[in-house]
Amino acid sequence: MSKKVVFICLCSALAGVVMSFIFSFDSRRKKYAEFDGEKYSVSAKNIDELRKIADNFGISVSFPEKVRNIKIPMEFNEVYEDYNRLQYDIGMDLEEYRGEECILYTFAIDEEKVLNMISWNGQFIGGDISDRDFLGKIISLSSKFA
Repeated sequence: MSKKVVFICLCSALAGVVMSFIFSFDSRRKKYAEFDGEKYSVSAKNIDELRKIADNFGISVSFPEKVRNIKIPMEFNEVYEDYNRLQYDIGMDLEEYRGEECILYTFAIDEEKVLNMISWNGQFIGGDISDRDFLGKIISLSSKFA
């Protein structure tokens, strides 16, 4: 092989690696978020990792009562804007995930309250505490409800 062909092959391979890196990088992928001045891992690849995240907020849960797919809307209405403001308290922002398919895990906290946790591609991106019968009351994870 000539030096020219080898050079072209190496440049093509290098360009492929660079392009692969550029297109696989997603600024929404985070390892940590901050709550109360402390960093916490947002890895949510399994139930154990979700429970560890809940522990960061002083909430003890076992296994989810419900797991379902949801889609973060492209356009936020007033309800979603208010809900997203709750996420700011725990270092999250759902605006980055508009239009994305996510998983919603619902854990029992007690007879009256549930913990909802939203996961996107194995990463915790938000959540709330709400009434089990959902009477319209949603509480930030950062709130001291007990």
